[in-house]
Amino acid sequence: TQRWRRHRRGVFDLPGDSGHELPRHDAARHANLHSARASTRSCERAVISHASAAIAYGLPTACRLGRACLTVPAGTALRSLAEVHLHRATLPAEQIARHNGYPTTAPARTILDLAREHGVDAGVAAADAALRTEVTTAGELEAALEICAGWPGRAAARTTVDMCDAGAESPLESLSRVRLLRARMPAFVLQA
Repeated sequence: TQRWRRHRRGVFDLPGDSGHELPRHDAARHANLHSARASTRSCERAVISHASAAIAYGLPTACRLGRACLTVPAGTALRSLAEVHLHRATLPAEQIARHNGYPTTAPARTILDLAREHGVDAGVAAADAALRTEVTTAGELEAALEICAGWPGRAAARTTVDMCDAGAESPLESLSRVRLLRARMPAFVLQA
């Protein structure tokens, strides 16, 4: 039998039923996403975003995982989501998707949010993986970038879109490429 897990007053769920112990990094990713999903039940306007959304899409998170991330439309007054990293921002309908039944920022928006909050390394690692696995397209990244004009961190989002490459086969390859480009090393061709 399983025991109910309490996330906060009035929000409970059952822990995952994988039946085995996850490696520490995978366990942290699983717990983050689980908390984000449970938190969306407390506010119908909340959308899973940033690193939590990247986890939902199976994208790498080349950043330190903290609390689950949710975004609500600007002007939303909340008190019930104090234990999540809450963002208030514009959420156009085309940047919201349902992923496994939960409201989630669309993949392109998720990648740009990662870049804006955690920097180019996190953005490029996620963007490369998303392009390689066809979770999003370069055109969708460009369109999402237009919506965040004037937002904090937009320069990192722009750099992410400029540097991403579907040919990268791993987050480490993506991060190595970013570091070499920053060091003004000659461009190299990714493996086919």
